[in-house]
Amino acid sequence: MIMDISCLAEELLEHILSHLSVVKELQTASQVNQLWRKISRAVYREKYRQFREGAQQGRFVWRLIGPSPQQPRTLHFVPKHVRRRNLSQQHLNIPAPRCFPHCVFYGNSIYLHGGVSDKGTGKSYFNDMHRYDLLTHAWQKVATSGTTPTPRSNTSIATFRNTIVLTGGSTYANRHSIGQTRIVHSDIFLYNLSKSEWQKSEASLSCPHSDHVTLFLGDPDIPKLVVTGGTSGNFFGSDMVQTVELYHFNVGDDGRYIVTPGKKFPFLSTRLLHCMVQIDTHTALLYGGRTPHADQVGRQHFRTDAYLLCFNQDFTAMESVRVSVKGQDVYNGLYPAFVHDFARVNNSVIFFQKSIYLKPNPDYDAVEGIWDLDEQRKPTGDEIYRQDYFHTFILDISAVRDTHTIHWVPVTKNPPLLAPRFTLLHATVHAGDALYVFGGSVVQRSREPEASSNLYKITVLKDVVR
Repeated sequence: MIMDISCLAEELLEHILSHLSVVKELQTASQVNQLWRKISRAVYREKYRQFREGAQQGRFVWRLIGPSPQQPRTLHFVPKHVRRRNLSQQHLNIPAPRCFPHCVFYGNSIYLHGGVSDKGTGKSYFNDMHRYDLLTHAWQKVATSGTTPTPRSNTSIATFRNTIVLTGGSTYANRHSIGQTRIVHSDIFLYNLSKSEWQKSEASLSCPHSDHVTLFLGDPDIPKLVVTGGTSGNFFGSDMVQTVELYHFNVGDDGRYIVTPGKKFPFLSTRLLHCMVQIDTHTALLYGGRTPHADQVGRQHFRTDAYLLCFNQDFTAMESVRVSVKGQDVYNGLYPAFVHDFARVNNSVIFFQKSIYLKPNPDYDAVEGIWDLDEQRKPTGDEIYRQDYFHTFILDISAVRDTHTIHWVPVTKNPPLLAPRFTLLHATVHAGDALYVFGGSVVQRSREPEASSNLYKITVLKDVVR
């Protein structure tokens, strides 16, 4: 007698389908029949619930994907004998090592764009597009068409539907950037993920922007791009952008989006490399970042304050509301260096970053949330061990609408064994029931910083070991 899998009990079929990937396999299984659709949706909801709860509690498991996409390894570095194999980066299509890349999740793939890498006596800037297939676990360089952005870094991207919008960015003439004049851009590019096509907008930003953050609000069919923070030149306080800008997106007769500049609103709490997440269609939360010193290039103040940017119904007015940040002492003086990249999971904002010690800035009241690097403090014991690794910082924003308060969520003090060391300037993306981290600047003990092309997959433990 031949048994059909559809004849199995629903509980057993649910257990079998729970082993499928949420990225594509569960979607395929849901097309078999109504029963499979019902069970597949239940499995997807349960997987996402487990991931969401684990992420909110910081129960992460790190896994390095590479060097061979077909043979994932669970090491926090790639051994030298592996790098010397005949599996070259070109053969594997692995993107070149870089800092400041951008990653987005679309379909069943992660798309990677841009970045910068130090090589020899100069910087190498990128404008390439790569795709990592979550089903085949393979990298592929994407052949794009249209008007491609020039190579640059420190750009900002925002996505809606199947479109990536890239704005601004900067380049340096040589490797030693401190004291050098930066070339900062003001152009706007749109990338169609379905057609692999770039389009340069006729509109541009009101001034050059670098190290800024963008986000879409409003109706998904006619969204508004919100541009905040950044600098229009070097890292001087006088170069900081002191406005929040709006740009309208409408569909033209040829089906392409037309970008139209909107209103500009003053926002004197200047910063760069900060975090901005959507709260609802007319509200965004802005947190953290860095503020350059007024006169000294290279000197930075670190920010831990937060604001709600609240727009009216037709986006003709904006109110900035100061938000309380609670629970900052749970890290015993450890903070994320700056929140240049993060992942949003439900009502949690997750940062994976190296920790630094901060002290109150003597020129500001502590409530202003402005801090300086504490170079005098010498960590001892497990604090040195903790400083050597990536750390998990989680902000709970679930009550921000009602109480105007966000909370730090305590996580384990000891870093995961497989987390990378000293990684900054990386890209983080949420895809299905996992987070992915690519690239960044890596320091191994006493060696000079070097760019990385490692891709980490981060899942969560289903059960807490007590």
